[in-house]
Amino acid sequence: MNGINFEDRTIALIGNEFHCRRFYIQFHALLNIRYFFYIKKGKWFSAAETFFKENTKVECMFIDEKVIKKENLLLILCNEHPFRSFYDTALFNMGNEWGRDYIDFLYVIQYYRQKYSFSLEEKNIWIFGAGNNGKRFYEKYKDIYHISGFVSNYSEEKECKGLPVIRPHSLSGDENSYVVICSEQDAVMARQLSETGLCGDRDYGFESTLPKKLFIATGTCQIVVTANALYKNDDFRAHYDLCVFMDSMYNVCSDADNRRLKEYGSYCDTVFFNVVNTGSAEQRNYQYLVDDFYQNADKLFMPFYYFRGQLMQATGEENRYTVRKPFSYHLWLRGDEEVNRLVENGLTEEQILERVSGDYWTEEEIRNNFWKEMKKIEIWDRVSSFPLRPFIEENYKSLMIFSDGTHFCRQLAFYLANKIAVHLRIKPICNTGILDELVSETKSIMPVYPCVKQALGLKMADKYRFYNEEKKECEELEFKEFIKRYIQYVTQIRSIYEESGTLF
Repeated sequence: MNGINFEDRTIALIGNEFHCRRFYIQFHALLNIRYFFYIKKGKWFSAAETFFKENTKVECMFIDEKVIKKENLLLILCNEHPFRSFYDTALFNMGNEWGRDYIDFLYVIQYYRQKYSFSLEEKNIWIFGAGNNGKRFYEKYKDIYHISGFVSNYSEEKECKGLPVIRPHSLSGDENSYVVICSEQDAVMARQLSETGLCGDRDYGFESTLPKKLFIATGTCQIVVTANALYKNDDFRAHYDLCVFMDSMYNVCSDADNRRLKEYGSYCDTVFFNVVNTGSAEQRNYQYLVDDFYQNADKLFMPFYYFRGQLMQATGEENRYTVRKPFSYHLWLRGDEEVNRLVENGLTEEQILERVSGDYWTEEEIRNNFWKEMKKIEIWDRVSSFPLRPFIEENYKSLMIFSDGTHFCRQLAFYLANKIAVHLRIKPICNTGILDELVSETKSIMPVYPCVKQALGLKMADKYRFYNEEKKECEELEFKEFIKRYIQYVTQIRSIYEESGTLF
Protein backbone atom coordinates (compact mmCIF):
# COMPACT_ATOMS: atom_id res chain seq x y z
CA MET A 1 0.00 0.00 0.00
CA ASN A 2 1.27 3.45 -0.89
CA GLY A 3 -1.07 5.69 1.05
CA ILE A 4 -4.85 5.75 1.30
CA ASN A 5 -6.79 8.35 -0.65
CA PHE A 6 -9.56 9.61 1.63
CA GLU A 7 -9.74 13.31 0.78
CA ASP A 8 -11.68 12.60 -2.43
CA ARG A 9 -14.03 10.04 -0.87
CA THR A 10 -17.48 10.43 0.68
CA ILE A 11 -17.05 9.69 4.38
CA ALA A 12 -19.14 7.91 7.03
CA LEU A 13 -18.10 8.09 10.66
CA ILE A 14 -18.40 5.07 12.92
CA GLY A 15 -17.22 4.20 16.42
CA ASN A 16 -17.29 6.08 19.70
CA GLU A 17 -20.01 8.73 19.39
CA PHE A 18 -18.09 11.35 21.35
CA HIS A 19 -15.00 10.94 19.18
CA CYS A 20 -17.17 10.95 16.04
CA ARG A 21 -18.64 14.32 17.03
CA ARG A 22 -15.28 15.93 17.73
CA PHE A 23 -13.67 14.44 14.64
CA TYR A 24 -16.44 15.98 12.56
CA ILE A 25 -16.03 19.38 14.20
CA GLN A 26 -12.30 19.37 13.51
CA PHE A 27 -12.27 17.91 10.00
CA HIS A 28 -15.61 18.64 8.31
CA ALA A 29 -14.14 21.56 6.36
CA LEU A 30 -11.49 19.25 4.91
CA LEU A 31 -13.53 16.09 4.32
CA ASN A 32 -16.87 15.23 2.75
CA ILE A 33 -18.55 13.65 5.80
CA ARG A 34 -22.09 12.56 4.96
CA TYR A 35 -23.05 9.78 7.40
CA PHE A 36 -22.83 8.86 11.06
CA PHE A 37 -23.21 5.07 11.35
CA TYR A 38 -23.68 3.18 14.57
CA ILE A 39 -23.61 -0.52 15.34
CA LYS A 40 -24.83 -0.19 18.89
CA LYS A 41 -26.06 2.72 20.98
CA GLY A 42 -23.57 3.84 23.60
CA LYS A 43 -23.40 6.38 26.39
CA TRP A 44 -22.92 9.36 24.07
CA PHE A 45 -25.29 8.20 21.38
CA SER A 46 -28.26 10.52 22.03
CA ALA A 47 -26.13 13.64 22.30
CA ALA A 48 -24.13 12.75 19.20
CA GLU A 49 -27.21 11.98 17.10
CA THR A 50 -28.86 15.21 18.25
CA PHE A 51 -25.74 17.16 17.34
CA PHE A 52 -25.52 15.69 13.85
CA LYS A 53 -29.23 16.08 13.15
CA GLU A 54 -29.50 19.66 14.42
CA ASN A 55 -26.16 21.14 13.34
CA THR A 56 -25.07 19.32 10.19
CA LYS A 57 -26.23 17.67 7.01
CA VAL A 58 -24.91 14.36 8.25
CA GLU A 59 -27.43 11.51 8.18
CA CYS A 60 -27.54 9.27 11.28
CA MET A 61 -28.47 5.61 10.84
CA PHE A 62 -27.56 2.02 11.69
CA ILE A 63 -24.76 0.82 9.46
CA ASP A 64 -26.15 -0.16 6.05
CA GLU A 65 -24.00 -2.15 3.63
CA LYS A 66 -26.24 -1.23 0.71
CA VAL A 67 -25.66 2.48 1.32
CA ILE A 68 -21.91 1.91 1.71
CA LYS A 69 -21.64 0.09 -1.62
CA LYS A 70 -24.06 2.31 -3.52
CA GLU A 71 -22.23 5.51 -2.59
CA ASN A 72 -18.76 3.95 -2.41
CA LEU A 73 -18.34 5.25 1.14
CA LEU A 74 -15.13 5.20 3.13
CA LEU A 75 -15.72 4.62 6.83
CA ILE A 76 -13.54 6.39 9.38
CA LEU A 77 -13.37 4.51 12.67
CA CYS A 78 -13.34 7.03 15.53
CA ASN A 79 -12.16 4.86 18.40
CA GLU A 80 -9.12 4.91 20.63
CA HIS A 81 -6.64 2.39 19.33
CA PRO A 82 -6.94 -0.21 22.15
CA PHE A 83 -10.67 -0.59 21.47
CA ARG A 84 -10.48 -1.23 17.73
CA SER A 85 -10.95 -5.01 17.76
CA PHE A 86 -14.76 -4.98 18.24
CA TYR A 87 -15.26 -2.83 15.14
CA ASP A 88 -12.58 -4.70 13.17
CA THR A 89 -14.50 -7.93 13.72
CA ALA A 90 -17.90 -6.40 12.99
CA LEU A 91 -16.70 -4.64 9.83
CA PHE A 92 -14.78 -7.70 8.62
CA ASN A 93 -17.92 -9.81 8.99
CA MET A 94 -19.69 -7.29 6.76
CA GLY A 95 -17.02 -7.74 4.10
CA ASN A 96 -15.02 -4.56 4.81
CA GLU A 97 -11.24 -4.36 4.69
CA TRP A 98 -9.08 -1.91 6.57
CA GLY A 99 -7.35 0.44 4.14
CA ARG A 100 -9.88 -0.17 1.39
CA ASP A 101 -13.30 0.28 3.05
CA TYR A 102 -12.38 1.90 6.35
CA ILE A 103 -9.48 3.58 8.15
CA ASP A 104 -8.84 5.01 11.63
CA PHE A 105 -9.25 8.63 12.69
CA LEU A 106 -5.66 8.38 13.98
CA TYR A 107 -4.53 7.68 10.42
CA VAL A 108 -6.22 10.91 9.27
CA ILE A 109 -4.58 12.87 12.09
CA GLN A 110 -1.16 11.48 11.20
CA TYR A 111 -1.73 12.20 7.51
CA TYR A 112 -2.38 15.89 8.17
CA ARG A 113 0.45 16.08 10.70
CA GLN A 114 2.82 15.03 7.95
CA LYS A 115 1.12 17.16 5.31
CA TYR A 116 1.51 20.30 7.44
CA SER A 117 4.95 19.28 8.80
CA PHE A 118 3.37 19.73 12.18
CA SER A 119 5.14 19.91 15.56
CA LEU A 120 3.22 20.98 18.65
CA GLU A 121 6.49 21.69 20.43
CA GLU A 122 7.18 24.49 17.93
CA LYS A 123 3.74 26.11 18.28
CA ASN A 124 2.32 28.73 20.61
CA ILE A 125 -0.57 26.90 22.27
CA TRP A 126 -3.76 28.80 23.09
CA ILE A 127 -6.46 27.21 25.24
CA PHE A 128 -9.99 28.06 24.10
CA GLY A 129 -12.00 28.00 27.31
CA ALA A 130 -10.86 29.52 30.59
CA GLY A 131 -13.15 27.31 32.69
CA ASN A 132 -12.37 24.12 34.57
CA ASN A 133 -11.58 22.09 31.41
CA GLY A 134 -9.16 24.71 30.15
CA LYS A 135 -7.45 25.00 33.52
CA ARG A 136 -7.06 21.22 33.74
CA PHE A 137 -5.44 21.17 30.31
CA TYR A 138 -3.08 23.95 31.39
CA GLU A 139 -2.00 22.12 34.55
CA LYS A 140 -1.43 18.92 32.58
CA TYR A 141 0.61 20.43 29.76
CA LYS A 142 2.13 23.65 31.14
CA ASP A 143 5.60 22.10 31.46
CA ILE A 144 5.41 20.34 28.10
CA TYR A 145 4.06 22.84 25.55
CA HIS A 146 4.58 26.56 25.22
CA ILE A 147 1.17 27.76 26.39
CA SER A 148 0.78 31.41 25.45
CA GLY A 149 -2.58 31.99 27.09
CA PHE A 150 -6.32 31.45 26.96
CA VAL A 151 -9.07 32.36 24.51
CA SER A 152 -12.50 33.41 25.75
CA ASN A 153 -15.66 35.07 24.48
CA TYR A 154 -16.17 36.90 27.77
CA SER A 155 -14.74 40.39 27.46
CA GLU A 156 -14.33 40.75 31.24
CA GLU A 157 -11.79 37.89 31.34
CA LYS A 158 -8.31 39.40 31.01
CA GLU A 159 -6.07 36.90 32.77
CA CYS A 160 -6.09 33.22 33.74
CA LYS A 161 -3.33 31.29 35.47
CA GLY A 162 -1.15 34.35 35.14
CA LEU A 163 -1.50 34.31 31.33
CA PRO A 164 -3.38 36.69 29.02
CA VAL A 165 -6.94 35.93 27.90
CA ILE A 166 -7.67 37.06 24.34
CA ARG A 167 -10.69 37.00 21.99
CA PRO A 168 -11.00 34.53 19.07
CA HIS A 169 -10.58 37.19 16.36
CA SER A 170 -7.12 38.06 17.75
CA LEU A 171 -5.77 34.74 16.41
CA SER A 172 -6.47 35.55 12.77
CA GLY A 173 -3.42 35.10 10.56
CA ASP A 174 -1.17 33.70 13.30
CA GLU A 175 0.51 30.70 11.64
CA ASN A 176 2.65 29.95 14.67
CA SER A 177 -0.29 29.30 16.98
CA TYR A 178 -2.43 26.26 17.64
CA VAL A 179 -5.73 26.39 19.52
CA VAL A 180 -6.91 23.56 21.77
CA ILE A 181 -10.67 23.69 22.39
CA CYS A 182 -11.43 22.81 26.01
CA SER A 183 -15.15 23.33 26.42
CA GLU A 184 -18.50 21.63 25.89
CA GLN A 185 -19.30 24.49 23.51
CA ASP A 186 -16.90 22.89 21.08
CA ALA A 187 -18.99 23.32 17.92
CA VAL A 188 -19.60 27.02 18.56
CA MET A 189 -15.94 27.65 19.31
CA ALA A 190 -14.79 25.74 16.21
CA ARG A 191 -17.15 27.77 14.04
CA GLN A 192 -15.76 31.01 15.50
CA LEU A 193 -12.22 29.91 14.77
CA SER A 194 -13.13 28.92 11.22
CA GLU A 195 -14.71 32.35 10.67
CA THR A 196 -11.38 33.96 11.54
CA GLY A 197 -9.70 31.89 8.79
CA LEU A 198 -8.30 29.09 10.93
CA CYS A 199 -8.44 25.53 9.62
CA GLY A 200 -9.29 22.42 11.61
CA ASP A 201 -6.31 20.21 12.46
CA ARG A 202 -3.78 22.65 10.98
CA ASP A 203 -4.78 25.44 13.38
CA TYR A 204 -7.09 23.97 16.03
CA GLY A 205 -8.32 20.75 17.56
CA PHE A 206 -9.02 18.92 20.82
CA GLU A 207 -6.88 17.21 23.43
CA SER A 208 -7.93 13.78 22.10
CA THR A 209 -7.03 14.66 18.51
CA LEU A 210 -3.79 16.60 18.94
CA PRO A 211 -1.37 15.87 16.06
CA LYS A 212 1.28 14.15 18.16
CA LYS A 213 4.21 11.94 17.19
CA LEU A 214 3.47 8.27 16.54
CA PHE A 215 5.00 5.38 18.51
CA ILE A 216 4.35 1.87 17.15
CA ALA A 217 4.99 -1.22 19.29
CA THR A 218 4.62 -4.64 17.71
CA GLY A 219 5.52 -8.11 18.89
CA THR A 220 5.08 -10.49 21.78
CA CYS A 221 3.70 -9.93 25.28
CA GLN A 222 7.08 -8.58 26.38
CA ILE A 223 6.86 -5.75 23.85
CA VAL A 224 3.21 -5.12 24.70
CA VAL A 225 3.63 -4.95 28.48
CA THR A 226 6.60 -2.60 28.09
CA ALA A 227 4.66 -0.33 25.72
CA ASN A 228 1.67 -0.28 28.08
CA ALA A 229 3.97 0.70 30.95
CA LEU A 230 5.36 3.49 28.77
CA TYR A 231 1.82 4.73 28.17
CA LYS A 232 1.43 5.37 31.91
CA ASN A 233 4.03 8.11 31.49
CA ASP A 234 2.13 11.44 31.25
CA ASP A 235 5.03 13.10 29.46
CA PHE A 236 5.06 10.33 26.86
CA ARG A 237 1.31 10.67 26.23
CA ALA A 238 1.72 14.41 25.80
CA HIS A 239 4.19 13.89 22.95
CA TYR A 240 3.16 10.57 21.39
CA ASP A 241 0.19 8.56 20.20
CA LEU A 242 0.74 4.88 20.92
CA CYS A 243 -0.35 1.97 18.73
CA VAL A 244 0.25 -1.52 20.11
CA PHE A 245 0.04 -4.64 17.96
CA MET A 246 0.18 -7.93 19.84
CA ASP A 247 1.63 -10.60 17.57
CA SER A 248 2.86 -13.96 18.79
CA MET A 249 2.38 -17.64 18.11
CA TYR A 250 -0.56 -17.54 20.54
CA ASN A 251 -2.04 -14.17 19.57
CA VAL A 252 -1.60 -13.63 15.85
CA CYS A 253 -2.19 -10.15 14.41
CA SER A 254 -5.52 -9.71 12.67
CA ASP A 255 -5.65 -8.92 8.97
CA ALA A 256 -6.71 -5.36 9.81
CA ASP A 257 -3.77 -4.88 12.18
CA ASN A 258 -1.32 -6.30 9.63
CA ARG A 259 -2.56 -3.71 7.16
CA ARG A 260 -2.29 -0.98 9.79
CA LEU A 261 1.26 -2.03 10.59
CA LYS A 262 2.32 -1.44 7.01
CA GLU A 263 0.34 1.73 6.33
CA TYR A 264 1.26 3.52 9.55
CA GLY A 265 4.94 2.94 8.80
CA SER A 266 5.34 6.12 6.77
CA TYR A 267 3.98 8.22 9.67
CA CYS A 268 5.80 6.44 12.50
CA ASP A 269 8.41 8.36 14.48
CA THR A 270 9.54 5.45 16.69
CA VAL A 271 8.98 1.71 16.24
CA PHE A 272 9.61 -0.82 19.02
CA PHE A 273 9.68 -4.43 17.83
CA ASN A 274 10.93 -7.98 18.35
CA VAL A 275 13.95 -9.26 16.50
CA VAL A 276 14.63 -12.92 15.90
CA ASN A 277 17.29 -14.55 18.07
CA THR A 278 18.67 -18.07 18.02
CA GLY A 279 17.85 -20.11 21.09
CA SER A 280 14.77 -18.15 22.12
CA ALA A 281 11.31 -19.66 22.41
CA GLU A 282 9.90 -17.08 19.98
CA GLN A 283 11.14 -16.74 16.41
CA ARG A 284 8.93 -13.94 15.07
CA ASN A 285 10.95 -11.37 13.15
CA TYR A 286 9.80 -7.89 12.10
CA GLN A 287 13.05 -6.74 10.52
CA TYR A 288 11.75 -6.99 6.95
CA LEU A 289 8.58 -5.08 7.82
CA VAL A 290 10.59 -2.36 9.53
CA ASP A 291 13.14 -2.13 6.71
CA ASP A 292 10.45 -1.79 4.05
CA PHE A 293 7.82 0.39 5.73
CA TYR A 294 9.54 2.20 8.64
CA GLN A 295 12.53 3.67 6.90
CA ASN A 296 12.23 7.07 8.61
CA ALA A 297 11.41 5.80 12.09
CA ASP A 298 13.72 5.61 15.07
CA LYS A 299 14.12 1.86 15.56
CA LEU A 300 14.11 0.26 19.02
CA PHE A 301 14.17 -3.50 19.29
CA MET A 302 14.34 -6.41 21.68
CA PRO A 303 14.58 -10.20 21.38
CA PHE A 304 12.11 -12.51 23.05
CA TYR A 305 13.72 -13.19 26.42
CA TYR A 306 13.41 -16.43 28.36
CA PHE A 307 14.81 -16.72 31.89
CA ARG A 308 14.71 -19.72 34.26
CA GLY A 309 17.22 -18.43 36.78
CA GLN A 310 14.65 -18.17 39.56
CA LEU A 311 12.21 -20.78 38.24
CA MET A 312 14.33 -23.79 37.36
CA GLN A 313 11.24 -25.96 36.92
CA ALA A 314 9.58 -23.74 34.27
CA THR A 315 9.08 -25.63 31.01
CA GLY A 316 11.37 -24.56 28.21
CA GLU A 317 8.61 -24.65 25.63
CA GLU A 318 4.82 -24.85 25.85
CA ASN A 319 3.60 -26.97 28.75
CA ARG A 320 2.43 -30.36 27.44
CA TYR A 321 -0.54 -30.14 29.84
CA THR A 322 -1.77 -26.77 28.69
CA VAL A 323 -5.54 -26.61 28.22
CA ARG A 324 -6.63 -24.01 25.71
CA LYS A 325 -9.43 -22.27 27.53
CA PRO A 326 -9.69 -18.90 29.28
CA PHE A 327 -7.36 -18.28 32.22
CA SER A 328 -6.08 -21.83 32.71
CA TYR A 329 -4.42 -21.65 29.28
CA HIS A 330 -2.40 -18.62 30.36
CA LEU A 331 -1.92 -19.91 33.90
CA TRP A 332 -0.27 -23.11 32.75
CA LEU A 333 1.42 -21.84 29.62
CA ARG A 334 4.73 -22.36 31.40
CA GLY A 335 4.03 -25.43 33.51
CA ASP A 336 6.07 -27.05 36.26
CA GLU A 337 8.37 -29.40 34.37
CA GLU A 338 9.49 -31.29 37.49
CA VAL A 339 5.97 -31.91 38.81
CA ASN A 340 4.94 -33.02 35.30
CA ARG A 341 7.76 -35.58 35.33
CA LEU A 342 7.05 -36.80 38.86
CA VAL A 343 3.34 -37.30 38.11
CA GLU A 344 4.24 -39.19 34.94
CA ASN A 345 6.56 -41.44 37.01
CA GLY A 346 3.65 -42.41 39.24
CA LEU A 347 4.62 -40.63 42.46
CA THR A 348 1.85 -39.78 44.89
CA GLU A 349 0.89 -36.26 45.91
CA GLU A 350 2.63 -36.70 49.27
CA GLN A 351 5.82 -38.00 47.66
CA ILE A 352 5.93 -35.11 45.16
CA LEU A 353 5.34 -32.51 47.87
CA GLU A 354 8.10 -33.99 50.02
CA ARG A 355 10.57 -33.91 47.14
CA VAL A 356 9.95 -30.41 45.80
CA SER A 357 9.71 -28.92 49.32
CA GLY A 358 13.14 -30.20 50.30
CA ASP A 359 16.61 -30.15 48.76
CA TYR A 360 15.38 -30.99 45.30
CA TRP A 361 18.55 -29.54 43.70
CA THR A 362 21.95 -28.98 45.25
CA GLU A 363 23.17 -25.45 45.86
CA GLU A 364 25.84 -25.93 43.19
CA GLU A 365 23.24 -27.03 40.60
CA ILE A 366 21.06 -24.04 41.38
CA ARG A 367 23.87 -21.49 41.18
CA ASN A 368 25.27 -23.01 37.99
CA ASN A 369 21.83 -22.90 36.40
CA PHE A 370 21.30 -19.29 37.46
CA TRP A 371 24.53 -18.00 35.92
CA LYS A 372 24.02 -20.11 32.81
CA GLU A 373 20.66 -18.36 32.37
CA MET A 374 22.34 -15.01 33.00
CA LYS A 375 24.83 -15.82 30.24
CA LYS A 376 21.90 -16.40 27.86
CA ILE A 377 20.46 -13.03 28.83
CA GLU A 378 23.84 -11.44 28.17
CA ILE A 379 23.96 -12.98 24.69
CA TRP A 380 20.40 -11.87 23.86
CA ASP A 381 21.25 -8.40 25.17
CA ARG A 382 23.58 -8.02 22.19
CA VAL A 383 20.51 -7.78 19.94
CA SER A 384 18.54 -5.49 22.24
CA SER A 385 18.34 -1.70 22.43
CA PHE A 386 18.03 -1.95 26.22
CA PRO A 387 19.96 -4.79 27.95
CA LEU A 388 18.24 -6.64 30.80
CA ARG A 389 21.19 -8.17 32.62
CA PRO A 390 22.02 -5.06 34.72
CA PHE A 391 18.44 -4.94 36.04
CA ILE A 392 18.36 -8.68 36.77
CA GLU A 393 21.67 -8.65 38.64
CA GLU A 394 20.53 -5.74 40.79
CA ASN A 395 17.02 -6.99 41.56
CA TYR A 396 16.83 -10.78 41.33
CA LYS A 397 16.91 -11.27 45.11
CA SER A 398 13.93 -9.01 45.78
CA LEU A 399 11.80 -9.36 42.63
CA MET A 400 10.33 -12.14 40.53
CA ILE A 401 11.99 -10.91 37.33
CA PHE A 402 9.95 -13.25 35.11
CA SER A 403 6.66 -14.48 36.51
CA ASP A 404 6.78 -17.81 34.63
CA GLY A 405 9.93 -17.88 32.53
CA THR A 406 8.73 -15.62 29.70
CA HIS A 407 6.46 -12.91 31.12
CA PHE A 408 8.05 -9.76 32.54
CA CYS A 409 7.21 -8.59 36.02
CA ARG A 410 5.77 -5.08 36.00
CA GLN A 411 8.90 -3.65 37.60
CA LEU A 412 10.99 -4.83 34.67
CA ALA A 413 8.43 -3.43 32.23
CA PHE A 414 8.66 -0.03 33.93
CA TYR A 415 12.46 -0.21 33.91
CA LEU A 416 12.42 -0.70 30.15
CA ALA A 417 9.72 1.95 29.71
CA ASN A 418 11.93 4.46 31.51
CA LYS A 419 14.90 3.49 29.34
CA ILE A 420 12.77 4.20 26.27
CA ALA A 421 11.61 7.51 27.77
CA VAL A 422 15.20 8.64 28.31
CA HIS A 423 16.01 7.63 24.73
CA LEU A 424 13.07 9.73 23.51
CA ARG A 425 14.27 12.65 25.66
CA ILE A 426 11.16 12.73 27.78
CA LYS A 427 10.89 12.49 31.54
CA PRO A 428 10.97 8.93 32.96
CA ILE A 429 8.38 7.93 35.54
CA CYS A 430 9.55 9.10 38.94
CA ASN A 431 6.29 8.62 40.83
CA THR A 432 7.57 6.86 43.94
CA GLY A 433 4.05 5.85 44.91
CA ILE A 434 3.61 3.81 41.73
CA LEU A 435 7.08 2.31 41.89
CA ASP A 436 6.86 1.49 45.61
CA GLU A 437 3.58 -0.30 44.97
CA LEU A 438 5.20 -2.31 42.20
CA VAL A 439 8.24 -3.20 44.28
CA SER A 440 6.00 -4.59 47.01
CA GLU A 441 4.26 -6.85 44.50
CA THR A 442 6.48 -9.92 44.36
CA LYS A 443 3.85 -12.51 43.54
CA SER A 444 4.34 -14.94 40.68
CA ILE A 445 2.12 -17.37 38.82
CA MET A 446 4.74 -20.04 39.44
CA PRO A 447 6.32 -20.92 42.79
CA VAL A 448 10.01 -20.78 43.61
CA TYR A 449 11.22 -24.03 45.12
CA PRO A 450 12.48 -23.54 48.72
CA CYS A 451 15.94 -24.87 47.85
CA VAL A 452 16.25 -22.27 45.07
CA LYS A 453 15.19 -19.43 47.38
CA GLN A 454 17.79 -20.49 49.92
CA ALA A 455 20.65 -21.02 47.46
CA LEU A 456 20.12 -17.69 45.67
CA GLY A 457 19.20 -15.71 48.78
CA LEU A 458 15.82 -14.68 47.35
CA LYS A 459 13.78 -12.35 49.56
CA MET A 460 10.28 -12.40 48.14
CA ALA A 461 6.75 -13.27 49.19
CA ASP A 462 5.75 -16.89 49.70
CA LYS A 463 2.36 -16.65 48.01
CA TYR A 464 1.60 -17.22 44.35
CA ARG A 465 -1.29 -16.38 42.05
CA PHE A 466 -3.70 -19.18 41.17
CA TYR A 467 -6.85 -18.65 39.11
CA ASN A 468 -9.75 -20.66 40.51
CA GLU A 469 -12.05 -21.40 37.58
CA GLU A 470 -14.92 -22.55 39.79
CA LYS A 471 -14.92 -19.33 41.83
CA LYS A 472 -13.87 -17.18 38.84
CA GLU A 473 -11.33 -15.34 40.92
CA CYS A 474 -7.60 -15.20 41.53
CA GLU A 475 -6.35 -16.70 44.78
CA GLU A 476 -3.03 -16.33 46.55
CA LEU A 477 -1.70 -19.71 47.62
CA GLU A 478 1.27 -20.75 49.69
CA PHE A 479 3.86 -23.01 48.12
CA LYS A 480 2.49 -26.40 49.20
CA GLU A 481 -1.12 -25.57 48.39
CA PHE A 482 -0.09 -24.29 44.96
CA ILE A 483 1.82 -27.51 44.21
CA LYS A 484 -1.18 -29.59 45.34
CA ARG A 485 -3.47 -27.71 42.95
CA TYR A 486 -1.03 -28.15 40.11
CA ILE A 487 -0.64 -31.88 40.80
CA GLN A 488 -4.44 -32.24 40.69
CA TYR A 489 -4.54 -30.28 37.44
CA VAL A 490 -1.93 -32.47 35.73
CA THR A 491 -3.54 -35.66 37.02
CA GLN A 492 -6.96 -34.61 35.68
CA ILE A 493 -5.56 -33.73 32.25
CA ARG A 494 -3.68 -37.05 32.05
CA SER A 495 -6.83 -38.98 32.94
CA ILE A 496 -8.69 -37.24 30.11
CA TYR A 497 -5.88 -38.06 27.67
CA GLU A 498 -5.81 -41.70 28.81
CA GLU A 499 -9.57 -42.08 28.53
CA SER A 500 -9.62 -40.60 25.05
CA GLY A 501 -6.57 -42.55 23.93
CA THR A 502 -4.58 -39.39 23.14
CA LEU A 503 -1.91 -39.56 25.87
CA PHE A 504 1.40 -38.54 24.34
